[in-house]
Formats: sequence, structure tokens, C-alpha cells
Amino acid sequence: MEKYIILVSLIETIKDRKTKSKESSYVASLMYKGENKIKEKIKEESLEVIEASKEEPSDHLLYELADLFFHTLVLIVYKNIELQTILNFDINNIKKDEYKNDISIIDNKLTNEVDKLFSKQVEAIDIIIKNIILYTTVIANYYNISINDIENELARREGTSGLVEKASRDKK
Repeated sequence: MEKYIILVSLIETIKDRKTKSKESSYVASLMYKGENKIKEKIKEESLEVIEASKEEPSDHLLYELADLFFHTLVLIVYKNIELQTILNFDINNIKKDEYKNDISIIDNKLTNEVDKLFSKQVEAIDIIIKNIILYTTVIANYYNISINDIENELARREGTSGLVEKASRDKK
């Protein structure tokens, strides 16, 4: 997992925050509210990624991609899934001719995977999460945003309150 050192570090931070009081930690409050609340946040963030991808290229898409990654990592910790099982994919398996420069095809795949989280018979949640990360990465790459860019954005935020961080975006 050397390649994803920032994500590994963030997972450890999320695990630590999971044990804090819900009043003092956003992560703890999400954990306290339960799996469905975390899934709702993933759905909200995935829609924001798709929305941001339709705008002129800006930092907004990077922020939303990082938000989606973050909330997906919260679900990974909540479900006690090992990060390496999720990040064990080859982005090259998604060929550009599969979406023929029409990223909305990947947007739809992302939306479908997120919707699967709410299925009454979610058996392979690790596969669903893996696909969410995969399609999110494809969208990022389409707009020339690397996983490293997303990791760096997450590292920039680490230790900052979510509300404070979001407010700081408006000042940029």
C-alpha cells in the first residue's frame, strides 16, 4: 500500500476519530448515525462530482472528488474492509473506447454503483465500493486529475474541521 500512503494515513485517522465523541468529530457523528447516513453522504457526494464535472475545469471538481473519496473511506472503516482489497484494481481495464469520450457513460455507472449501496440485499459491498472508487478515478483521469492530486487534497484537509475546510474553499 506504499503507493497510497496518504489514503492509508487517512484510514488510520478515520479509525481514530471513530472512537471520539460524536459532538467533537464529524467522522464519529457519521459513525454514530450509522451505515445508511454514510451511504447517503456517498450518494450526495457522487451527485456533486457529476455536477462539478459539467462545469468549466476548476478546483471544484477536485474538492468534490476528494469529498467522495473521504466518505467512501469512512464507509470502508465502518464496514471493516481492508483498503488494499478496494484499491486492487487496474484503471486500464476501463478502456477509453468503452465511453468514447462521453464521460456521462461513466457518470451513469458511478450512479448505478452508488444506488446498489441502498439495495436490500447488498452482499458484496466491497465490490460496490471498489467500483465506486474505480469510476470516480476514471472521471478524475478524464479531467486530468490524478489519484495523487486527490490524495494531496485529502492531506491538505487532514486535521481540519470539515466545516472550516469547506468555508475556506469559498475564499479561494
